[in-house]
Order: sequence, then C-alpha cells, then structure tokens
Amino acid sequence: MSRNLPPRTLIWGFENHLSGTIAEIKAAGQLDVRVWIGSARRGADIDKRQLFERSPLDAPHFARHFSSDEFQELSAHTLSDFISMHTRWGKDTPHRRQQISATVQPLHHDMVQLFAYFYSFFDELLVTHDIEQLVFSNFPHQGCDIILYRLAR
Repeated sequence: MSRNLPPRTLIWGFENHLSGTIAEIKAAGQLDVRVWIGSARRGADIDKRQLFERSPLDAPHFARHFSSDEFQELSAHTLSDFISMHTRWGKDTPHRRQQISATVQPLHHDMVQLFAYFYSFFDELLVTHDIEQLVFSNFPHQGCDIILYRLAR
C-alpha cells in the first residue's frame, strides 16, 4: 500500500499565535514544511524581519539573473508592484529609514538591485528545496512576498 506524501511546502508568515500550529503541522507530517519564513523566535527557519533589512549591496552574487528571460519577464510584470509595496510597507526597518523620508525616495536603480536580490534569494529557495506549494498567512503585500508568489506561479 503506497502512501501519498504531503507536498513540499514553503510557509510565509504565521508569526503570531498560529506559529504553534505550524510547528504542530510540521511535527505531525501533515505538510512537508521545507522552509518557514516567519519569526525565528517562534521557530521559523528564516526570520522575515531580516529579509526586510537587506540592502541592495548585501548580495553581489545575484547579477546572473539580470540576463535571464524569466527574470526579465517577471520584473516587467512585478517590479512596479514590488517598489510600491516595499517602499510603503518597509519604512520601519533601519535600512528603509535611511532611504525613505518625506522628500527622498529610493533610487530606481537601488530598487531594481533589491528586486534582483529577492528574486535570486527566492529562486534559490524554491529550487533547492523543490517547493511544490506556498502557504501565506496573508495575501502578498510587503514587496518581497509578491516576488516569491509570482516566481512560484
């Protein structure tokens, strides 16, 4: 008798009281949670707050994506959404406070670099962990999560 394996899953969010539920689901084998991006203090593999504190200069290895057709297509359909969401949502992180004020907006080039960083980061996660499904605690609205969502589609 063969058993159906649960899908390989990436979880985004659930930093609040539901974090215990994620740990229970993971322990019970109801989902094959390969990566959980949330609150490290609640048991997540990757602390989401650290993602939002990234500077475009943090990861120089992502330049290879600039010439890929997939990157070009995704950025054509997602870059403006990312910039709008990221600059609106991420104002409370140290990096964002330095870049954003009432009169100074981040340079477009910096936002393209940050977009490429997140693209590379999430592409690596999806491929390395052979992710089959994403589970979000909320609809993508923070900037980098829209890249994850659209890249996975």
